[in-house]
Amino acid sequence: MPRLFCASLPPTASSLWALVQGNVLPDGWLLQSPGAECWGNPNIESDCAQSNAPGTRDLAHRIRDVIASANEWVDITTLPSKTDMATGIFQDNIVQGLVALFKKTPNATIRILGGRCPGLCNGVASDYLGKLMHQISLVDAKAAQNLRIFVAAIEPMHAVSWNHAKIVAADGVNAIVGGHNLYGPEAYDNDHPITDVSMHVQGPAAAMSHSMANSLWTYACAAKTALPVPNMLVHAEFARSTGTARSPCPQSYSPPKVPAGGSVSILAVGGLGRNMASLDNDTSVFVSPRPAKGAACPQNDTFNYGARYALDNPDWAAILAVLNAASIFLSQQDILRVCLASTGISPAKWSVRLIDVIAQKLWQGVSVTIVVSTPMDEGNTRGYSVMRKLVDIPHVVLPRMCLSQAADCPARARRKLCAFLKLASVRVAHDMPTWKSGFATALQSKVFLVDDAVFFVASRNLYPAPLQEFGFIVEDAIAAQHLKAAYLDPLWEFSSDSAIVDADTGKCEIA
Repeated sequence: MPRLFCASLPPTASSLWALVQGNVLPDGWLLQSPGAECWGNPNIESDCAQSNAPGTRDLAHRIRDVIASANEWVDITTLPSKTDMATGIFQDNIVQGLVALFKKTPNATIRILGGRCPGLCNGVASDYLGKLMHQISLVDAKAAQNLRIFVAAIEPMHAVSWNHAKIVAADGVNAIVGGHNLYGPEAYDNDHPITDVSMHVQGPAAAMSHSMANSLWTYACAAKTALPVPNMLVHAEFARSTGTARSPCPQSYSPPKVPAGGSVSILAVGGLGRNMASLDNDTSVFVSPRPAKGAACPQNDTFNYGARYALDNPDWAAILAVLNAASIFLSQQDILRVCLASTGISPAKWSVRLIDVIAQKLWQGVSVTIVVSTPMDEGNTRGYSVMRKLVDIPHVVLPRMCLSQAADCPARARRKLCAFLKLASVRVAHDMPTWKSGFATALQSKVFLVDDAVFFVASRNLYPAPLQEFGFIVEDAIAAQHLKAAYLDPLWEFSSDSAIVDADTGKCEIA
């Protein structure tokens, strides 16, 4: 893995990516919702929904414990729900963690940063800080008066780019990273809980979570100082608690070096989306993909063909390098998307390089499994899908299989695709396309596994979305087998009910 990544990533090391050894995946490191106990549960409506999802509780409690474990610094980055950085069970556990932290370490610094939704969330920083301090005061008035909390919200490019990274990190020792937004009743703690995955890491990789947060905060503080707020193109807002009266903006955090305590190798890697340029200017490393008819939305497709975008988002290069494997399992919200009328939120319909990798692997006879959320035309997931139909995926892949092949390729490509692809939308139990509430089952994970040995857990969706992102690529056979057994195997077992292509059964409905 080290040689592969060093050859494929732009030289933005230390700020956006680092390959670190000696990490530990503690007991319960795989955090999935609604929970491992929920797959195929005959009482799933009562045991895993209506505020009973065990995985949601486990994640919330682990967030509380990571915050409380800190001795000097906590970083939280997320995607707000309107003007709330966190809601429901997640907000309750953040409050509990902060109160416990204050009792142990009253001088710790807490930074909370969220993306600011396009033009809709003015005042999110001050509004959320006010709610948070009020809730803390109900538990511990002294903590509310003295906690050092900074809150920011950023939208580096209006209606195009905002923070989407999901991080809870403490002291460069513990980090929770993955797909979960901190939404309780809106997503994970209701009558139709979303399927999602995050992970807990201890060790040197956690320090890179703070490095990503530093990049976001450096931008937020600079934009807040230099720009009128609100600004139509760039938005940054900032609030701080009374305990930070002498600190106009939080400093960057450099955690002390953590000794290696384990054997897990992790590539921690992020992306800056649009309008947050990295320190790197060597665009010569970018190799443009071959043109793809129908991939671009009406605006200029900088997502697929922009060297600057590729340089500022090295996580895409890492993803594509890892997918050059002998077997692939993608668990994603979507890998395609529709174009939207707004300026740049949908810069392309799909990643040409990702689709080319999938096409090449199928042509080579490599097993590829893809599970996505219920597409928009096939059920109501309350927004947890941005693609129309499941069959759109093979319709995009097949032409790319034939780019350099003989004239009879279409028929041969179809046979290859049918023989090596498994494609379905998510199900959590047999004969259950919807919850009793009527909402379709939805998937929000950003996970893949290759060769049953290397896996990816992150905030980065594999459809075009130029946002700020962060995640971990983990090389550890034991952990990979656990991910497969606890999450991916049951995901396919129940999702195969909806398969339109299943190499195991010979089903191939792609006309």
